[in-house]
Amino acid sequence: MRSLFTSDGAVGIGQVYGPGLTSWDMGMFKNTRISERWNVQLRAEFFNQVNYDNPGVNVERRRVWRHHLYSPRRHLLAAMGCLSLSSHLMAVTVEDKQKLPIVTKRAEKAFKSPGEHPNALEAVPDGLWILDQADPNKVHKVSYTDGSVLVEIQTESIHGSGIAYGDGALWIASTNTLKTLKVDPKTGKTLASFDTPGVGYNKFGRNANSINPNRRMNGAHGLQWVDGRYWITTPASEKIFLVEPETGRVLRDIPAPGVRPHGLAWDNGFLWCVESNDRAIYKLDSKDGKLVAKIQLTNDDPEPHGLAMNNGVFWYCDAETQAGWVCRLA
Repeated sequence: MRSLFTSDGAVGIGQVYGPGLTSWDMGMFKNTRISERWNVQLRAEFFNQVNYDNPGVNVERRRVWRHHLYSPRRHLLAAMGCLSLSSHLMAVTVEDKQKLPIVTKRAEKAFKSPGEHPNALEAVPDGLWILDQADPNKVHKVSYTDGSVLVEIQTESIHGSGIAYGDGALWIASTNTLKTLKVDPKTGKTLASFDTPGVGYNKFGRNANSINPNRRMNGAHGLQWVDGRYWITTPASEKIFLVEPETGRVLRDIPAPGVRPHGLAWDNGFLWCVESNDRAIYKLDSKDGKLVAKIQLTNDDPEPHGLAMNNGVFWYCDAETQAGWVCRLA
C-alpha cells in the first residue's frame, strides 16, 4: 500500500484556492535633453509599492500543502539615482536635409561600365573597381581615363551592392544572401563569409509595404574600408555600421541619411553616403552621423548608386535609371 505522505495525489485541478495577489508597482522617469542627440535620464522603480504581504499556497510533490509562503515585500530598484547617458541617434528629417550647405558639383558621364548594372565602386591608385549586380556578379578593375578593363574576376556574390579593398582582399556585400564576402582579388574565390549586420525589409520599392510572408530580406548596399575596418550600410536598418573584419563584429553604428543609403566614401574623418531616393550624396560626421553638407544631383543626371573617391574626385555609378554609366563629379 502506498503511503499517504509519499505518493502522488489524485485531487483534480481547482480543488485548492489560495488568497488573492495584490502588487502595485511604480516607476518615475525624468529625461533631460542636453543636446539634439543626447538625453540624461534619472529613473527610480518601486515594486509592491504599498508593501502588501501576499501569503501563498504551495502544493509540493510528495508533501502536504502549507500556507507559510510569502511573496517578496516592497523593493526599490537598486539602480535608483544612477544617471543613464544614452545616445538617441534619430532618423534625419527632411528639414535637416534642407538646411544643409550645398557642395556644388556637376555630374559628367565618364564612360560605360563593362557590365550592364554597375552597383558599387572602389577607388584604388591603379584603377577603379566596379561590381556589377546582374548575375553573374563580375568585378572589373578599369582605367580612370577611358574605362578600359584591366582586370576581370567572377565572384560568388548574389546581387552584389557594395565593394571595398583592404587587407589585400576585396570585400563585397552579397545583398541577396545577406552576407559580406572576403574575396581573392585575383581569382574571385570567397576567402571568408560573415553575416551582414542590419539586414531586413527595405522601406522603399514596390514591395515596401508588402505583407507577403515569402518577401525577401535585403542586405547591404555600400562598403568602405578605413584603417583596418570597414563601414557598411544596410537600407533596412537605416544605419551605417563600423565592423571588425576578422570577426564581422559590429563595433558601433551611426544613422544613415535616409531609407535608401548606398555607396560610401571616406574623406578625412567624414563619410560621404549616397541616398539614392534623394539623388544626393551626404557628408556625415563619422563620430555621430550628424549631417554637415550634401551634393545634390539633378533629375537628368544618372541616379547615384555606388560611390568612390580618388585624389579628391568623386566617382559614382548608376545601376538602374541610366544603367551602365560611370560618372565623375566635377
